[in-house]
Amino acid sequence: MSVLWWRPFEFDALNLMVDAVSLSWPVQTWYRRMIERAPREQVEHLRELTKRPLDIDALLRLPENTFGHRYAKFFKEHYIAAGGHVMAAPGLVETFERDWVTQRFFKIHDILHALCGFGIDVPGEMGLQVFNMMNLREPYGIASVAATPYMMLRYGQPVKMIKEMVRGFELSGKAYNLFFAPFEEMWELDFDEVRMRLGLHERNVAH
Repeated sequence: MSVLWWRPFEFDALNLMVDAVSLSWPVQTWYRRMIERAPREQVEHLRELTKRPLDIDALLRLPENTFGHRYAKFFKEHYIAAGGHVMAAPGLVETFERDWVTQRFFKIHDILHALCGFGIDVPGEMGLQVFNMMNLREPYGIASVAATPYMMLRYGQPVKMIKEMVRGFELSGKAYNLFFAPFEEMWELDFDEVRMRLGLHERNVAH
């Protein structure tokens, strides 16, 4: 995983790194504290939703204005491979079986790209990492944000990166905690309605 030093957003290495630490005591303690205030029924329901498979082709057949269609379109347009995380790090199969919280972070990452309007380039990814750190309380976002100076030196585009990170910070405080959002029950809703429900107001989100 030393490749992360010179290619911090290298897909395979990132997946291997998260798989390596997700079941560790510090991360599991973080997870427990993150969900301990939520009602037990909500947590159990979210666990069940997390285990539901995504059918991208079925979502793509939904009306064009729906959240499900917009997400599936984003998925296809950016050539995201279903199950790509597991292909990059096969150990995630067992990790997901043992820990649904890690599985949910992986599952909703691309959903949040589409929903919040962050691109998949490095500045967009850094914006989403700030959002994830502040809104989801995701531990992995902390490492990304701490490495901001290096990211700017390595990838350039400092102005765009800062702009996206500021946007991620501002958006995170206005939205409902999206870790707990039941996305799997919202596919058939209007895309803009979903954003409004979750606090991602039109003026705050890029199309």
